Amino acid sequence: DTLVLGQDATTVVRIILGGAQSPVTPHEHTTYSMPAFAALSNREIADVATYLRNSWGNHAPPVSAGDVGKLRRALAREPQVATLAQ
Repeated sequence: DTLVLGQDATTVVRIILGGAQSPVTPHEHTTYSMPAFAALSNREIADVATYLRNSWGNHAPPVSAGDVGKLRRALAREPQVATLAQ
């Protein structure tokens, strides 16, 4: 909840941009994944992130295309430390 609905939308945008995969654990050998959607425009990613953050009765600040572009550039320079809050 906090990662999706929080003031800082970095995690949501990073997952949309780069995709994600759940880890294999001793009790769960099946992994789940989401592909990267980095081919989408900054506006499209911002729209998807804002939709996710405000659907199903949720209320979170919108994500701007500028924020997505800023994070995309930061990830290209330093992928491990990039956030929207920088």
